Amino acid sequence: MELVGPLPDSLDNVYITSTTDTAYFKKEIETSKYLVITADSLKSNLEFDQELDTLQLNSDSIFLGGYLSYNNSGDIKFPNSGQSLCLYEERQGREFYIDNSPTFGAANDTVDAQGKMVIQVNNSSSGIPLSQINIWEEHIGDIINRLNPNECNYVGATDSEGKLEVQGLSGRHILWLSKYDSIKSYQEKHVTETIYPDKVTKVNIKMDTTTSSINSSDVLAKNYKLSNNYPNPFNSSTTFDYKLPINDYITLSLFNPKGQLVRKVSSGYKPAGKYKVNMDFSGLPSGVYFYRLQTGNRTITKKCMFLK
Repeated sequence: MELVGPLPDSLDNVYITSTTDTAYFKKEIETSKYLVITADSLKSNLEFDQELDTLQLNSDSIFLGGYLSYNNSGDIKFPNSGQSLCLYEERQGREFYIDNSPTFGAANDTVDAQGKMVIQVNNSSSGIPLSQINIWEEHIGDIINRLNPNECNYVGATDSEGKLEVQGLSGRHILWLSKYDSIKSYQEKHVTETIYPDKVTKVNIKMDTTTSSINSSDVLAKNYKLSNNYPNPFNSSTTFDYKLPINDYITLSLFNPKGQLVRKVSSGYKPAGKYKVNMDFSGLPSGVYFYRLQTGNRTITKKCMFLK
């Protein structure tokens, strides 16, 4: 569930109204750390239309001006019997998920709040399934709570039948899709879909083609550049340069000689162009490191030397 509008530190004297009913919260419910709403949270039953109603938060003492909704359409999806409304970790904003095994008065857990999306991607004109469509996803709660909105999780590419399964926390998820091939490319697609706990949601996505400015996949791959870092060797910090011939999602990572991830230097959606990223190696041991640029079309790895 998403809460639009502020909440007080306590729900004393706060009540929810539907188009036909009103119910007050019980006393001594704090919201500063987390919020779980169940039927037991209310002093009385609340009658509402689960398909069409919007539940309005009100207070006897302050103006809240907020409402609860679970998906991007704005239709209410209030928890069913035995479920709870749980607050995602709060830093900059509030986003909710539904839990199938609520423990009211205890910190939120996500054990029974997982669901699955089965994504089917087809050509919008021909209806042919599209394979090798790169897909990234992010829970809305992560997008709200971080400083860099361009970071996202690469979950894989569609198979030969245009399908990809994504497991995740209940709630709204943003999906980013892109593909480039040797003849044509597909317009990037951003969609919002909802995962429900212990359920499988089927998502059908259609992508439009567009003429590619690069008519060879080999040429496309060769136009990705990851330059030698400078200075190298270095004793404090160094700079990584890379070039993207097209808009793409990238991850620039640092690894030790054992292949273990040391740090994610940069990630996210980047327009075509040249980029410089400086990294401070303070706190890391001296030695050889490998830095890797991973995109939807090519992966490049190079070596650097840190000397204290």
